[in-house]
Amino acid sequence: MKTTLIYFLLIIPGHLLAQDHETANKAVGYFEKSRLKYLSMDSMAYHVWSVQKTLFKTDTNINSASVILKKRGSALDFFRIMEDSSGHELLFCQDTLWSVDHGIRTRFFMGRGLNDLQGTALSSFLLDFLFQLSTPPSRDNVSWDIKEIKGNRLTLILKLKPTPDFSDITVNLQIDTAEFFVFNESLTATFRNMETQYQGKIVDRHSFPEALSLKEPAYFHEYIRVFPKSGGGDVQLAGGNQEQFMGEFNLTTLSGESFILPTEGLIFLDFWYVGCLPCLKAAPVIEKLHGEFGDRVSFFGINEVDKERSAVQSFIQKMGIDFPVLMSKNRLVEKATLSKGYPGFVLLEAKTGKIIWFQSGFSGDLEQQIRKAFSNVLASGH
Repeated sequence: MKTTLIYFLLIIPGHLLAQDHETANKAVGYFEKSRLKYLSMDSMAYHVWSVQKTLFKTDTNINSASVILKKRGSALDFFRIMEDSSGHELLFCQDTLWSVDHGIRTRFFMGRGLNDLQGTALSSFLLDFLFQLSTPPSRDNVSWDIKEIKGNRLTLILKLKPTPDFSDITVNLQIDTAEFFVFNESLTATFRNMETQYQGKIVDRHSFPEALSLKEPAYFHEYIRVFPKSGGGDVQLAGGNQEQFMGEFNLTTLSGESFILPTEGLIFLDFWYVGCLPCLKAAPVIEKLHGEFGDRVSFFGINEVDKERSAVQSFIQKMGIDFPVLMSKNRLVEKATLSKGYPGFVLLEAKTGKIIWFQSGFSGDLEQQIRKAFSNVLASGH
């Protein structure tokens, strides 16, 4: 899954569940020493391999990236995540998050602070352990154990209490007992008793640059800056000064046949990909709204990421999606929202392709936001 899932699971608020209290105490002690080590650092760099078996997929994805970061205590001030294979970069600088495409010398604004980090693919290269630094290890709802010791390295195994979405949650952390660096972290969890998720990160190089040397890159003021349109809140009806249009679509069905969207009425597009946790959370919300508004608004799911169509079909079946899901290679979500974050939601005027409303990312009030957009637009006579 392309999110910092371990982070969100480990912050479960929390009596020691392990049978062997002595072993558990030792495990907590090693974790605490490592936490304090990282807490004392103000900068670091590492090269990391990410190994993922995402939900609904059979293939395992292996990618690598270089990461440099600067922090104050547990707060990240700056980082650059540069993927080896694509050359794409995720930049956090001046309290803003950017997706950088060096090929077209453009940086796309993702949001302020780190609230939008979980919707970005490259965030999977950040060590989730870094998000545990502010709080001592919890002994509530966590079973602690030491799996094995080899040389100067040991593996801590943490079994976490189930959440509403995940069960059988196990986290492994491999720590160097001499320097207390984390060299390997992995997570296995089962989503809603349906599918098992695996995430692993293997760090093969550490270094510690001077914090003062970590600052905005030279391209920061040279590249084109692209900001999302202000469409995530109130509905903007036709006739405004900021009209935006989707342009041409190149869509296919899961069987590979060309598909043309309706030319009358309203169209709602739900952009998602398999293994995206925010997309998983959004799916039942969108299906509920489809049941309520499907007679007045045409719903379509759009997948622009996955190549394994059997995984897409599995997602559709297990999440109970009852409206058409189409495939595209056009990066339509970026055209609609000027954002590379998922999920993305767009309401269109079918006849013209004009974007009436959009929202990028999942939020707790997603249903209310979409319901408001539908109600307002339908009330205007569309």
